[in-house]
Amino acid sequence: DFNMPAHPVVDHHLAARLKLIFETYADREILHSRGLLSGKVDRRRLYRALINGRSFFEKQTIPKMDWNICLLMDASGSMLGAKWRMVENVVGTIHKALRSFRSRLQAYAYFEVDGVCMISKLARGNNLLSIPPAGKTATGQSLIAAAYLMPHKGSRSFIIHVTDGESNLGCDVHYGIDYCKRRNIHLVTLGCGYKNREAMVKQYGK
Repeated sequence: DFNMPAHPVVDHHLAARLKLIFETYADREILHSRGLLSGKVDRRRLYRALINGRSFFEKQTIPKMDWNICLLMDASGSMLGAKWRMVENVVGTIHKALRSFRSRLQAYAYFEVDGVCMISKLARGNNLLSIPPAGKTATGQSLIAAAYLMPHKGSRSFIIHVTDGESNLGCDVHYGIDYCKRRNIHLVTLGCGYKNREAMVKQYGK
């Protein structure tokens, strides 16, 4: 890990909106609250009606978001400056939105050193980290590495990939995309300040 403490500017309004979106798409878990003074009649506790009146129950449905989410951020040299500050803020905002769920959140940045693809953690527990962007864009290998490091447990797995351009080092991106498909991992790539939309669509499809 080549990292240092990060100081993101968290958008609390956006974090609340993201939390609501996650709750909307999450699975549901049913909880029963028993021994209440009002609600539906609990046949198993009717004997308490004459004692203390606590013979009712309520059924609650709460979101159960047992997901694996990985943020994969392009930390190549072209991401220096305002783009990388935006990345730090995105990681901080999504980290805040997911903090109250049981989801497993991972965050990595990838960059290149002497022709080798490197990845580094951006989150460790409640601590957010950062790195100085450098090198070329080795997207294919980083997708494979991020998918390989994701835990197998959980109902759904997502990789949210942020980059400002095409991959220009190492294996082709389609190897990483195919590996994510074999692992049943949903991959979303977000373009950051790259004007050649056709090139991004050609490389990442939808």
